[in-house]
Amino acid sequence: MKNKYLIINCLRTISGGGIVHCLELLKYLNTYKKNDLKIKIYCHSLLREKISERYDSTNINIISNKYFDNTFVSLIVELFYFGFLYGLRKDTYLLNTDASSLYLFRNQTRMYNDLLAFEKIGYKTAYTEGIYSILRLISIFFIQKLGLLISDKAVFLSYFSRNCIIKGIPQFFLPKIKVIPHTTHKLISKKFFKKANNKLSNKKIIKLLYISPFYEYKRQYEVVKAFYSLLERGLNLELTLGGGEKNTNYAKKLIKNIKNNNHFQKLKVFGPLTHSKVLSLMQESDIFIFNSACETFGITLLEAVSCYCHVICSKSSALPEVSKNLNNIYLVDGSNIDYIAEKIHWIITNNPPLKSININSFPSWEKLEDELISFVLGSKFN
Repeated sequence: MKNKYLIINCLRTISGGGIVHCLELLKYLNTYKKNDLKIKIYCHSLLREKISERYDSTNINIISNKYFDNTFVSLIVELFYFGFLYGLRKDTYLLNTDASSLYLFRNQTRMYNDLLAFEKIGYKTAYTEGIYSILRLISIFFIQKLGLLISDKAVFLSYFSRNCIIKGIPQFFLPKIKVIPHTTHKLISKKFFKKANNKLSNKKIIKLLYISPFYEYKRQYEVVKAFYSLLERGLNLELTLGGGEKNTNYAKKLIKNIKNNNHFQKLKVFGPLTHSKVLSLMQESDIFIFNSACETFGITLLEAVSCYCHVICSKSSALPEVSKNLNNIYLVDGSNIDYIAEKIHWIITNNPPLKSININSFPSWEKLEDELISFVLGSKFN
């Protein structure tokens, strides 16, 4: 029987929900042992480090080198290698997992997970990071539209992202489309539920947490300002920020502001964190804040809920969609410092009991990956 190939492009997947999704996809593919399907994954070295011990070399070929880590090199690889070498082959399925990749040939499925180009604040963010970021966002805008027109299939993480990207494109030109959201591990346990019964009024220090990369549209500065205002009102709080590189212009300004404030000892700033560290911080925290301006999904929202945190998040982009039917979530205007501060204060002073979480609210990763791969290959994977 002639071999078929599944080529997965993860060259730009280096953080956030994309990392979690790729690891779960890899875990799922490891269960597939049919000899007639050969699987190759091209990835950034940061992702390679995370998956180095999680693949079966007889079944999945992981390809990564230091040159792929360079943005311009990866663009060339995506355009010529995936386009000409694999894109023209009838025996090959291509799954591209990042929105900023080039998709110029058929037989491809796109997994969208970047919407900055469709939000004004995205350009504002890019402006603070320099001309390269502005050009990148403009490129993403056109690449997304082009990829949507030429790909056979497209997968979106939310209806919000689907509606944004297909806007303005006649139905006739659209590929087959499916919305497959992310999920979270079934973290719920007796340990976390005990946490739910601990009243905030009984705690000496209330721990606040925000996990996300440091960019203007993520709005960490608004959280810091709200935190300062609550300290001035006499509340005993600690705030932890983490999850992103500290070398962005926005991060540098944010950290400088924190160091120049008298309350800097009550605020911790971490750089990139492992997934296990993120979950550990969530388990230790009382209130998780996620006031980002634009999210195609927001997997950290699900993880914070499953760790029994009170969650304050923006009522914008995909976050209301993702938080629908989940307990212990409060939607606010994520750009309004006063609203964020008042909601934190309300939770602390009113002690609303954390409601129990239905573990069945979260579909398994295995089920979602099966749905994704079945959609890509056009038939049941297993």
